[in-house]
Amino acid sequence: MIREAEPSGVEVQPPALCVDRAGLAALLDVSVRQVDRLDSGGKLPAPLALGRCKRWSVEEVKAWIGAGAPRRSLWASIRRAER
Repeated sequence: MIREAEPSGVEVQPPALCVDRAGLAALLDVSVRQVDRLDSGGKLPAPLALGRCKRWSVEEVKAWIGAGAPRRSLWASIRRAER
């Protein structure tokens, strides 16, 4: 992990690009169980597969919320139309 040194000498980690279920739960202010329910119900953006790990792009989640948090299928079609 790359760390940047502050002028005061304190190391600061850059913000995460992706988050796991717990990180997504914290971003959305819901429980991890609720993230699981939303994910299995197709109500979240599709996660990235990093090996066997699921991760969500923080920027993707922010854009999804800005679009009104549509269902995964609608969100995917919106993103395809933007490209």
